[in-house]
Amino acid sequence: PRCLCPGGGALEAALRREGIPCEEMDFPSLRLRAVPQVWRELRQLRRRAKAAALLHANSSRAMFYAGLAGRRAGVPVLWHVRIADAEGNWDRFLGGLARRIAVNSQATRRRFAGSGLEDKVRVVYNGEDLEPYARADGTALRRELGGRPLIGMVGRLSAEKDHETFLQAAARVAGSWPQARFVLVGEDPEPGQPRRRA
Repeated sequence: PRCLCPGGGALEAALRREGIPCEEMDFPSLRLRAVPQVWRELRQLRRRAKAAALLHANSSRAMFYAGLAGRRAGVPVLWHVRIADAEGNWDRFLGGLARRIAVNSQATRRRFAGSGLEDKVRVVYNGEDLEPYARADGTALRRELGGRPLIGMVGRLSAEKDHETFLQAAARVAGSWPQARFVLVGEDPEPGQPRRRA
């Protein structure tokens, strides 16, 4: 595999550690004033795509670029979708460019219900090695909490995870169940960690 991604992020660093070739490429936002830059990047990606057997797009914006470049280069495109919120006509347009759409859950599959794309959608659950969790011992944490119930949310500290709703719910639960404890587990991917601070 070869990866094209915006440079400098955690994904690029992780790929390089695994020995996967990674090239930096801009995927400009799709705004009217960015049309010349979008067109330039599309041409560049189409040239690169000609050497590929498959393009794998990991977001809607990446799918726009990969879908159009793949169509022009005659290369199939897999759109990997992990967000359940439907985007209507945008989903239909992007899905029309995809050979297959891989989703990570049944909830995400429902994003495409009624879109005419259902035959392209396949559920591929996220791979995770659960063995370390099976061996984990929570005795020390339970002792530290004094046997009180612990309610947690595990996920990257990014806006789409909506930690605000968890915190609002925690405040309501704590009002009638004061012995409960709440914890957020996850990394803030943004420089300076603004959501963690918030």
